[in-house]
Amino acid sequence: MTPVSRNLADWTKSFLAVLAVMLASGSILILSGWCGLLLGFVACLIIVIGLPHSGSRKWYVRPVATASLAALAHVVFRFDSSTYRLLGLSWLFALIQLVECRRAAGDNSDPGTPWLSFHLTTLAFAGLLIWYEQSPRLWYIARSAGNFTDFSGTSIGMWASGLPVYVLGGLIVILASFTGTHRHRVITGFLILCTGYPVGKVVLSMLETIRAHHVSIHQLASVAFVSAVISRTELGSATSPERRWVLKHLWVTGASTVAILAFGLQSADIPASPTGVHPSRPSFALYSRGMLDWNLPDTERLGLASSGMFGLFRTSLERRARASGGEVILIDSLGGHDLNGIGLITFINPTTNLTDGEVSTLEDFVTSGGGLLVLGDHTDIGGSRDPLNTLLSFTGIRFNFDSAIPLRNRWHGCLEIREHDTTHGVHNEIMLQSAVGASLEIEEPAFPLVVGRYGFSDTGDYSNAGMGAHMGNGRQEAGERAGDLVLVAGQHIGRGRVVTFGDTSPFQNVAMFLSHNLVGETITWLTGGGRQITSGSTAAPTMGVDHDKAVIDFSLRPDARLELFAPTSLGGLANCLARAGVSAVPTLKSSEWSRSAAYFFMVNPTRDPAPRERTWLLDYAEGGGNLVICQGYRSPGPCSGLSSDLGYSIEPVPLGGGDAGSRVRHKDAWWVSYAGEADTSILATAFGYPTIVMMELGDGTVTAVGDGRLLLDENLETEFKGTSENIRFVLDLIGSLRDRQGHEIASGY
Repeated sequence: MTPVSRNLADWTKSFLAVLAVMLASGSILILSGWCGLLLGFVACLIIVIGLPHSGSRKWYVRPVATASLAALAHVVFRFDSSTYRLLGLSWLFALIQLVECRRAAGDNSDPGTPWLSFHLTTLAFAGLLIWYEQSPRLWYIARSAGNFTDFSGTSIGMWASGLPVYVLGGLIVILASFTGTHRHRVITGFLILCTGYPVGKVVLSMLETIRAHHVSIHQLASVAFVSAVISRTELGSATSPERRWVLKHLWVTGASTVAILAFGLQSADIPASPTGVHPSRPSFALYSRGMLDWNLPDTERLGLASSGMFGLFRTSLERRARASGGEVILIDSLGGHDLNGIGLITFINPTTNLTDGEVSTLEDFVTSGGGLLVLGDHTDIGGSRDPLNTLLSFTGIRFNFDSAIPLRNRWHGCLEIREHDTTHGVHNEIMLQSAVGASLEIEEPAFPLVVGRYGFSDTGDYSNAGMGAHMGNGRQEAGERAGDLVLVAGQHIGRGRVVTFGDTSPFQNVAMFLSHNLVGETITWLTGGGRQITSGSTAAPTMGVDHDKAVIDFSLRPDARLELFAPTSLGGLANCLARAGVSAVPTLKSSEWSRSAAYFFMVNPTRDPAPRERTWLLDYAEGGGNLVICQGYRSPGPCSGLSSDLGYSIEPVPLGGGDAGSRVRHKDAWWVSYAGEADTSILATAFGYPTIVMMELGDGTVTAVGDGRLLLDENLETEFKGTSENIRFVLDLIGSLRDRQGHEIASGY
């Protein structure tokens, strides 16, 4: 067998092994739940078992090492970022090399050199990926290269086609071939990558046509590159390395990893601009000519879909303005208004074109240090596209006549959220709350903030006039761009800043519960500030309690979903709290817990709080907080320690949906037993048993709800209907807690 053919066989084995891991772990084919975890672990186990082994005489070394490496591989391929997957993969195979590498008898060569070479090569590639993902200039260069090389007519985006992987990876592979001892292996892998590019584009086009959107060329190319480099290493070619060889290279690999990560945390090459809040501009302006609905969630209209559109966004601006001595004003033109005290002007789906003079006024406003926030939607809905592009005429941002359609449900795994002050705290597409909007066409010096990496531009159709939507056919066709759609863009103009969203969904009432970080950081950046999100947690209590703020905890792994419009979602609870003028925010980690929030909701927790967390919760309630715990009976209950500290327990007396005389509509009620009568109120019963009990604790309260499903959407509020009894219970509970503190409703978000 010739060296090239032997290398091809080695590369194929490596490629198939790594591909199996990525498929099973959800990097390409999205699997969820225990099935995906099990298949991912099994695939990782197979790849590690297939590696050469050192033939250790100790029988337990091989099984333990194999299982550990398989588990580690599964964790690595679960990373959301392709860059971090590469970094993790590099360290994974470094560990494999340490376990498997042997030094041949009589050979004095350094056995650590092959895996060090692979590790540094992969790190260099990861560094280039980070640079590309954060650099607007490289983004423009890559997009131009993609358009130049696109001969298929499908207009496949840069990352969807995988071209950056080929270009950057090819450079690394070529450089490595000059120093490597197995040049034929490297060259073979590179030729396979080059051949795979046009083939991959054709395959992706076919997949787009039949709507089988689970595979992306970018991910396949990443696997191909890593496999090509892996194939040039000789695992299991020598005896066990001496400790000095290992220590000699560990500091190099560690330092290089830290350097790459530090490099990745640096700001991109976005032009700097003045920072700091403008004290002379404390007010905000909202343009009132557009498709607008300032309604707030109320008790007259039940269901998440009937909760109004932008009322909570408006109240959030009012709250910010009051804090700095400003106000929020509605304007129907840019003439006749003194904009000197305005720090931010917001346009939402305007339906009236600005005059040339108004556009000039707006440009002067931004250039002199003002912020401009533009929110639009898909396919010229309501005739808004021309007014949007008119007011943006002095920027490098334009709205396309299309709908940006994700290749998976609600952009799951399809977005690239670029590192920026506006996106700080937006960890995934759930926190972004983007739905279907228009894609944006941008040119320098504008830069992308959120990119729909795996989606397509569905051209609008003016003959489809239903509700003025002008939606397309929902299918990706020839000539419609596939991949790398700009969904959110920003730009510096003079001393001011502009941010444009192709979708208004993140700013709507229902979404604000999850997108509050994005909305808040965007407003802060546009008004000249930097990042505002800080850890709230277990530090010393902050001064004062905010009776307009609530925490809905997800750090204790509740049996509920962190998304909207699902039966087990908690979006209905957040919407119900908004009716009472309370803004609810989710906490994904206990380090995000805030003592300033007056209300703290724990719904169906499945993890027992750690001792430190239990101490924090007790101090929170005793210090004036109101803790609400919804938990049915579990044996033993995950919060049995906490409930015991608080003086109550959930007894194994099933009460189901309760009786006809219950104050609330239970789903799965249980008896709440409490220790004492003093300072305790029974808020609901079922068949004579207490099911909801409020107890005073220090300056605060603890409300124990013996029904873990009571506050889930299925029993509180779904998309189109609500359970009025339970909504009234939540409103009365908040009202009674407010009355107890002598506090009046001030505002919502």
